Amino acid sequence: MERVRERVLSGSCAVFATFAMAAVAVATPPDVVGSNARMTQRPPSGEESGGITIVDLSTGQILPVSSGVGCDVLYDGAPGTAAPPSSLGGFDMMAFPLYSCPPLDVTSVPAPGGGSVDFSVSLTHRRIGGAGGCGSWATWSHGYTGDVYATPLVPGPNPVTLTMPGNTTAFHLYVEPNIFGVFEFSAIASTGTTSGTVAIDGSSGAKYFGFHVRERGVLNSITVRNTDGQSNGYAIGEFGIARGQVLYDGTPGTAAPPPTLGAYAMDPFPPDPCGATDVSTVTTPFGSHMTFSQPLSHRRIGGTGGCGYWATWSHGYTGDVYATPSTIGADPIRIAMPPDIGAFYLYVEPNNFGLFEFTAESDTGTSSGVVAIEGSAGARYFGFHVPGAGSLTGVSVRNVDGNSAGFALGEFGCGEIFCAVGTTECETVFNGAPGTGAPPASLGGNTMTSFPLNPCGPPDVTSVPAPGGGFVGFSPSLNHRRIGGTGGCDFWATWSHGYTGDVYATDLVPGPNPVTLIMPPNTTAFYFYVEPNLFGLFEFTAVSDQSGMTSGPIMIDGASGARYFGFYVDGAGALQTITVRNSDGGANGYAIGEFGIARGRVLYNGAPGTAAPPPTLGPYLMKGFPPDPCVESPVTGVDSACGGRITFDPMLEHRRIDSSGTSCLGWGTWSHGYTGDVYYTGDAIGSDPLTITMSPNTAAFYFYVEPNFFGVFEFVAEANGSLSSGIVPIDGSSGATYFGFYMQGGGQLDAITVRNLGGSSGGFAVGEFGCAIIECGAICPWDLDYNGEVGFTDLLLVLASWGPCADCVADIDASGDVGFTDLLLVIANWGPCP
Repeated sequence: MERVRERVLSGSCAVFATFAMAAVAVATPPDVVGSNARMTQRPPSGEESGGITIVDLSTGQILPVSSGVGCDVLYDGAPGTAAPPSSLGGFDMMAFPLYSCPPLDVTSVPAPGGGSVDFSVSLTHRRIGGAGGCGSWATWSHGYTGDVYATPLVPGPNPVTLTMPGNTTAFHLYVEPNIFGVFEFSAIASTGTTSGTVAIDGSSGAKYFGFHVRERGVLNSITVRNTDGQSNGYAIGEFGIARGQVLYDGTPGTAAPPPTLGAYAMDPFPPDPCGATDVSTVTTPFGSHMTFSQPLSHRRIGGTGGCGYWATWSHGYTGDVYATPSTIGADPIRIAMPPDIGAFYLYVEPNNFGLFEFTAESDTGTSSGVVAIEGSAGARYFGFHVPGAGSLTGVSVRNVDGNSAGFALGEFGCGEIFCAVGTTECETVFNGAPGTGAPPASLGGNTMTSFPLNPCGPPDVTSVPAPGGGFVGFSPSLNHRRIGGTGGCDFWATWSHGYTGDVYATDLVPGPNPVTLIMPPNTTAFYFYVEPNLFGLFEFTAVSDQSGMTSGPIMIDGASGARYFGFYVDGAGALQTITVRNSDGGANGYAIGEFGIARGRVLYNGAPGTAAPPPTLGPYLMKGFPPDPCVESPVTGVDSACGGRITFDPMLEHRRIDSSGTSCLGWGTWSHGYTGDVYYTGDAIGSDPLTITMSPNTAAFYFYVEPNFFGVFEFVAEANGSLSSGIVPIDGSSGATYFGFYMQGGGQLDAITVRNLGGSSGGFAVGEFGCAIIECGAICPWDLDYNGEVGFTDLLLVLASWGPCADCVADIDASGDVGFTDLLLVIANWGPCP
């Protein structure tokens, strides 16, 4: 009889590691950015975008996992051993149906909605109780009797990576050890979000692990392991999944493509150089590639540029198209999307002149229905988009009646996935490398500023002032102490590496005593130290709450053993909160202290003046806002080209420079030939400010201002409540003037205020907006000219700005003065940006 589950026999010894692994996500550096690149750049085609590496801190081993869309992935383990809830993170979950036996050894399992969940190693297909001809697994939890999949039943961590099918937005699974007894497990998503260490009982103790995206993006993979390596294998099973919804829109018909599709600002594909006649891939606007299911003939309307010839199209398009063989009949052509695509449109035209029926369908089954298309200048639009979480994985097109003698696809456009409103896009990374040593000067490329001594006053505090303004908040309140009790503060006995400053103690009682540290705005990196109250070794964890990135369990000695915890964002995002806890609950409280912080800075650029907006602002590639339909006025805001919506306070009148043929009110003049949308304050505003609140994740924003009255009037704009444009004179007669604000070194723009200093301009109009979203990846604040390389030009910029220089690019350390520290930072980081 096969022994499938093993009990821990009386007298046998099971060894439990104090902690096995702390999983830390660190960014794999992207390729060097070019002179017109954004803060970060997508890798060349054929490579994974982003890139996350998981580091086992106990061994130093680097464990690569797949990268995915850069949106937050969250963990939820709340059900424990109970039955799975019907939803996870707001997504309706679908349970997997029973999978028939055999086969017994499997590397994948079919998923509801199509595709499969793939296993990185072969697993044995079993069923609770061995029903249905499957192998047997003895116990589970909450009465489940279905399929499970077992690793080899041998000692060791036995890691298994589950790769999700396309368009997965949430996934849950249960895990149960092979041996009866309690063992430690962890699960980690491809973004680095981890469950932390979870103790699971092998006797009817199967536990739930759930991961989901935060409103947008996709879930790519989850890796499970037995962190103490002592369970002699384990089973995973009772899977549930949620998949993104796809919608269809064909309303443009034969007209030109609109600038948006659903919530996405669309980018048309760049021209495709004519070379090979038959092609299988086309480059997207983002440098990735989409792929055809069979080679298509690259042609161009009219046969220009050395391309093959295609006779007609619609709405005056003269660019690239891709023709099927004339013998394709009713067979489909599938277009496979690269990662990160949330919207896609294409046009289709039959080869033969005449009316033929076509249909297009997404991989999820969303169909256009049957669409009649004329082969003579009748190319028609097909658009697909995901309204929330998920991504487009592919679209298939076919001639339903098979009589068109082939057809051409072309005039493609796509929209990138943007992340959840209200969250930052970039992943958080943990670094605990200093251990008990002194804090380094930088963390994740951010120059850190230590906190000054905090004067001793009331012992219980809920916050501490932060360098750069604002406060780090505490929840709950903590007791302000100082090493040795100097300066009238309460006493804390020891620390590490000679530190003698401020610390903040929890209640000195047993239990985890969790403390949440609330960051001030635009915090890009933060470190702190932790020391137990009792002398001895105790286990602690810290987690960055918005991303789920955790330190994993860290052992800390209460006798002069204070240890470093460092978190930073992988790019231009911002930290929001960090929660610390004594995970074994035995330290009778603890102290945190020796804080250091880095903050993103807002910089201003008004150089274009009355000229047209340049394509970049600082390191960011800018997107102009699409036309705003004249529907209502006044308006509270306008849809942003970067997702979400910017809002106005007070409301503004929607006008247009050239209002002919529209229901918009007119506006008399502007500058540099712009004829689009503007928004008027009304004359009653006087010198009161107009506040423009940014859509979430905005890293750069420009706009123009023009007075209502002809004449020169003085204006000032301020971003994030601090950085000012200074006084800018603007002529009300064709003098609309540019204001640009952007983040350097991380963070995001929150709000911009504009006002007429004299209040005598009769109000003013703002318009011609442009924006850029936060881009993830390595920060290169030493590249002052944004050409992707730290070199002589950057050195000369430092020397040219030498001396007091508030809010200027060359003040890399944000000290208010360009000096030797900035010079040394440029020299130390010489060469290509990471």
